[in-house]
Amino acid sequence: MANLNAEPPSTSSNGLRYLVGQNRHGQWVVRDTRGLSGGLFISQREAKRYALLETGNHPENVILVSDPIDLDFAGL
Repeated sequence: MANLNAEPPSTSSNGLRYLVGQNRHGQWVVRDTRGLSGGLFISQREAKRYALLETGNHPENVILVSDPIDLDFAGL
């Protein structure tokens, strides 16, 4: 039986999820899953801090990835 009073999963304040990982050069990268925002960071800690700030402190919307990720703003 479905629980009608259950809250929906929480989402970031802007509705985005953020990926945190390293690019092929070893730099820490954060980018949202839509490719609309992100940046390069000096450490994993700073990258995670930025992602948490962008999600309104919703750690469930910050995804640590092991595969290399890159910033690609060419389509904007």
